[in-house]
Amino acid sequence: MAFPDFAAGAMENWGLVTYRERVLLFNEKLYTPLQKQYVATVVAHELAHQWFGNLVTMKWWNDLWLNEGFATLMEYAGVDAIDPNYKMEDYFLLDALDNALARDAMATSHPLSFPILKAEDVSEAFDQISYDKGASVMRMLRTVLGETNIYLTKHAYSNAEHTDLWKALTEVVPDNLTSWNGDKFDVDDFAKKWTEQMGFPVITVSTTSKGVQLTQKRFKMDENAVESSRFKNAKFW
Repeated sequence: MAFPDFAAGAMENWGLVTYRERVLLFNEKLYTPLQKQYVATVVAHELAHQWFGNLVTMKWWNDLWLNEGFATLMEYAGVDAIDPNYKMEDYFLLDALDNALARDAMATSHPLSFPILKAEDVSEAFDQISYDKGASVMRMLRTVLGETNIYLTKHAYSNAEHTDLWKALTEVVPDNLTSWNGDKFDVDDFAKKWTEQMGFPVITVSTTSKGVQLTQKRFKMDENAVESSRFKNAKFW
């Protein structure tokens, strides 16, 4: 349903999705191809919420990214499935992933999953970390594990947290999928490094008299910026 004036832009009410007119009503004579793409992605995002957010809802606001990360990923995957000419899976790298990296490189970033203790803290979670980094982490896991609906099946008409997602995905890990050390791939160990601490690593390769040395540290736009002690980073990935 379209409204001429709607503050939220769009809202995924179960069975009655509401939109601003400009993000639903499309006129081929008036809209540019980019505007058409925008309408398609907003519709895909809200429809994805019928499953990720409505069918399965996060237990608490600290896992808002489960709703928004999945829905953001489906913006691109959904439109790409309907019209591959848009190359939305490729555009994801230039749009969502790039936005996530830029925001996560700031000292003021935060983990995907972080404590929400007061009502006024809820709005803090509605940002590019929850949407774009959340989608990027989901995309990474999809690349590693493939696609499965086990999470939705297990938690339909219920609430879940990020650890429930890891448990569900663990059940579909192929026997021949291993981590860097040769052990069977551990979804929880892999995923928590991207969800329970902020930032992402920059890898430095240097040569020494004994061979090659690899080091990693959190990449920051401003090395001198002080990170909040609230989100102390373990700096390992």
